[in-house]
Amino acid sequence: MVEIKENLYEIIWKMQGPKHPFYNYDALESCADEIVDRLLKMGLKVKEQVFHVKGDERPYRNIVGYWDEIRPNCTLIGSHYDTVPFSPGANDNLSAVAISLELARLLSQENSKPNICFAFFTL
Repeated sequence: MVEIKENLYEIIWKMQGPKHPFYNYDALESCADEIVDRLLKMGLKVKEQVFHVKGDERPYRNIVGYWDEIRPNCTLIGSHYDTVPFSPGANDNLSAVAISLELARLLSQENSKPNICFAFFTL
């Protein structure tokens, strides 16, 4: 149990900080990169849904992590990694991001992978 608490703390500490799409776009992108890196290191495959907002040329990404393939009726574990303006983000859903990543880490150690997909949304 101590390891889980330490991992959750480490994720939140590393990814904390404002990640508002208009005020802190670089931090938002850095957080998305960190999520992708962590999922890939756990052996999950990653799909990104890249989209644009009218009047904004910058790309935004929703990220989905899964094992092998996305199967019908998968259980979706979702969280968002953006924040409201000037928020440190720890409780503006970064806690859910940390729990999702830690659950993925724990399940990645199992021989039989459950039919679960992890979605990390922005905007």
